[in-house]
Amino acid sequence: MKKRFRGYALIVTVEQNTHDRLPNLGEGVTADGNLIERVLLDEDVCGYGSDRVIRLGGKSATAENIHTALATLRKTVEPEDPVFFYFSGHGDASSCDGSEGASLFPWNADIDRCENVLTSGLLAQAWGAIPSKRKLAVVDACYSGGLRMTKSTAVEDKRLSRPKLNALSEGEGSVLISSSRSVEPSLILPQDSTSLFTKHLANGLLGYGGHDGDGFVRVFDLFNYVAVEVQSEASKQSPVYAAYHQDQNFAVAYCVDAKRRKMRKSLTETTADISQLQTITAVFCSLYPLGPTDQGIWERAGGDLSQLQLNGRGRTDWFRAIQLMDRGGGSLTIEMLCREALLDYPRNRDLEFLQRFYPANTL
Repeated sequence: MKKRFRGYALIVTVEQNTHDRLPNLGEGVTADGNLIERVLLDEDVCGYGSDRVIRLGGKSATAENIHTALATLRKTVEPEDPVFFYFSGHGDASSCDGSEGASLFPWNADIDRCENVLTSGLLAQAWGAIPSKRKLAVVDACYSGGLRMTKSTAVEDKRLSRPKLNALSEGEGSVLISSSRSVEPSLILPQDSTSLFTKHLANGLLGYGGHDGDGFVRVFDLFNYVAVEVQSEASKQSPVYAAYHQDQNFAVAYCVDAKRRKMRKSLTETTADISQLQTITAVFCSLYPLGPTDQGIWERAGGDLSQLQLNGRGRTDWFRAIQLMDRGGGSLTIEMLCREALLDYPRNRDLEFLQRFYPANTL
């Protein structure tokens, strides 16, 4: 019998602000929020119901609405209910009201008058009032909608900075995961439509990093998976984990092996932000991290390496190779590649799924 899991979530994406000194961040922020929302709402892979996920984006992501949503969570959740808070938008490493800590900027933030700004103190007060002992806050406040750019802050010197929202990690049962260190940008890689960090965060919630025997994805394991995967693609970006008196590896999502095939299908059919090419790339990169040349897998399956554009970066090389197959080149199919890989990894569930899910002659 499935154990009780009743998760609550607040997802906030601020793609554009009313203040003229806060540039438009574009579709990347929207894509991140859409991806996290779809993952949490899929009852087949995560334990969050549609009535327990609040999404605020665009003009609805005002300071008032965010505070109202946090107050709703305070009145609704119970101590053992997991609570997930995700924010993507502008932030600053200082607090505009002079208090210690950082700030996040809702849609209607006035950074000159310090009005409608989510300071670290205000967030800590609202966050701490939620009675759950299993609270996870995830902040991606350093990346923009363009490749290798950072979210501009209110400060004029444009230094790379991550909001130091340590207050969100204070109190019993509170954990904060940030996308990068204070001097690092958060990236969107060429082949992705979402940020690198959020892509792996979503995959972790879906169970790509594993789960316990009861099917629960737990917070320590989620962070470890995300940190390793992010750094495997971008060594200069390091996600940060912060917790205060937190030694409980609490569950943040629910996923079981019997449902992994449906999970993969959900990624390829309903999640536009992680395309089927990226899904296949993730599988082969995890098995052959050096790329199509690793263990000679491409040539063993019948492929011609001279047709590939290889740069020595495993994940990028895999994406380009699979993209070539998608376009009808390379003389290989997914079925052929999986059949050869299964000789190295017998009964690998990901390979077995890909081999059956995709037709023999096409993606």
